[in-house]
Amino acid sequence: MSAPPTVLVVGEPLAELRARADGALDVGYSGDALNLAVRCARGGATVELATGVGDDRFSRALLDLLGAEGVSRRLVHCEPHGALGCYLVEVDGTGERHFTYWRSASPARRLVDALGPAALAEAAATADVVMVSGVTLAVLDDPQRTALIEVLTHAARQGTRVVLDPNVRPRLWGSTEEAARWVDAAVSAATVVLASTQDLALLDAVAAEWATQVAELVVTDGAAPSRWWAGSAAGTVPVEPVGAVDTTGAGDAFDAAYVLARVEGATVPEAVTAGHAAARDAVGHPGGLRWPDRP
Repeated sequence: MSAPPTVLVVGEPLAELRARADGALDVGYSGDALNLAVRCARGGATVELATGVGDDRFSRALLDLLGAEGVSRRLVHCEPHGALGCYLVEVDGTGERHFTYWRSASPARRLVDALGPAALAEAAATADVVMVSGVTLAVLDDPQRTALIEVLTHAARQGTRVVLDPNVRPRLWGSTEEAARWVDAAVSAATVVLASTQDLALLDAVAAEWATQVAELVVTDGAAPSRWWAGSAAGTVPVEPVGAVDTTGAGDAFDAAYVLARVEGATVPEAVTAGHAAARDAVGHPGGLRWPDRP
C-alpha cells in the first residue's frame, strides 16, 4: 500500500458564529484553509496547516480540533495575546449566506513573517500538494505575498502540485486591480487552478489564458456544467441538481475532493465529478464543516 499523500494548506482559520432562534450564538470553526485541511485529513491525507492563531479561547479550541482531526500543528504559530479571527454567518431561505467579519487583527495575517519563508519553503517543497487561496493572499501584506509566491514557485519547480483557488473576496482587497495583480502572480506560480466563473468575472480574467499557464484548470459555475482544461484536452462535466441548506464551504469541499482524487490517479473529469459530489454533501448542512459532536 502506498503512503498517504502529504498536503500543506496555507491560510487563515476562523471561528464561525451562527445565531439560533433563541438569539444565542453557536460557535463552530471554518475558513477556507481550515475547511481544506480538515477535509483532506478526513480523506486520508497527511496534512499540515500553516497559519497563525492567538492564545484566546477560540484559538485553544481550534488547536484541540486540529489535533482531533489529525491535522499537524507543527506550522501553527501561536501569537501571545492574539485572538483568532471570527465571522457571523446569516443564511437566507435559498441557502445563500451573508458574512460579517472581525479579522483585522487575526494572527494569520502575519503567518509568513511568523513562521519564516524558509520553514514554509521546506514544508512546501517536500509535500505532495500545497493548497492556497486568494483569501490567503488578501489577508497578507505585500512583502508576505511576494515571499509566499516565491515559496510556491520553488515548490512547483521541485515537483510539488501547487493548487490555487482564487476565491476572490473584493472586500478583502484595496481594489479589483490589486486583486487581479496578485492572483495573476499566484496563477503563474501554480500548477493547478480551481476557480469559479465568479472569480473570473471579478478579475476580468479569461479562462483560456489561465489554461495556457497551468497544467490543470477547472472552472465551476454553480448548477451549470464545470469546464476543465488539462494540456491539450478540455471538456465539461455536468452538475447534478441539489437543494442547498447552506452553500458555505462548498468550493472548499470541491477543491479537497478534486485534489485527493487526482493524487490517487483519477482523470480530471473523474476528479471534477468527485468534487461535485463533495460539494453536494457540503451544501446539505449548515456551516463550512460538519463537526462531530464534542464537548
